[in-house]
Amino acid sequence: MNKRVRLSLGSAISTAAIATFLAVSLVAATAHATLRHPAPSGANSVSSPDPSTFNVGYFDVGEPIPDNGVGVGDNFVKLINPTAANGSLCAMIYVFDDDQEPGECCGCLLTENKLLTLSVANQLTSNWEVNGNDFDNGVIKIVSAVPNGGHSAAASGGCDPSIAYTQTPNLLGSILKPQTVVDVTTTLTETPMFEEGAPDATEATNLISECAFFVAHGSGRGTCNCGPEGE
Repeated sequence: MNKRVRLSLGSAISTAAIATFLAVSLVAATAHATLRHPAPSGANSVSSPDPSTFNVGYFDVGEPIPDNGVGVGDNFVKLINPTAANGSLCAMIYVFDDDQEPGECCGCLLTENKLLTLSVANQLTSNWEVNGNDFDNGVIKIVSAVPNGGHSAAASGGCDPSIAYTQTPNLLGSILKPQTVVDVTTTLTETPMFEEGAPDATEATNLISECAFFVAHGSGRGTCNCGPEGE
């Protein structure tokens, strides 16, 4: 290889090496700058519904142990509107048996800082829509909402679960259950309701339409009530 060819080849290699060094340096500087100056809060993040918009829990007031039950008495749902900043909230309540059949619905108003206690036996299952008495255990779904001014048989204080409403967060719920330990001692256990973000569009529509069916049926059955505290 002659001298001119060796010089040209050496120049090409040197140029490529310099370009590679500059590219690596630029990437490192960019990464370092990103670490020193993180992206603004919330950038590239997806917002999610407040977890307190949709509360779900189960009740068991007397299902026998052979039927996978442990209930030995009435259960109590406790609902809290925790701060005056929320204004009044509606608890849109929907009750199902353990076969997924809806049985009752009602809307209860909670003013600022209010605690509402509801008896499952006396307020939430005593007016069951479906004939029979298979509601010893089941599921309670509660949607936190803005008062919608409804006046159906299921509504209380301007909270109507059978017509459209606007969901809003912050309502908190728990269920108090008695259980027998070693067949002798009865204990009370309070369990927070599961916070499910917000019901999806299909779930929200089904809850309202099933409740509306109870109201339109006109039998007077299928509507729960908010008890003395909610009147």
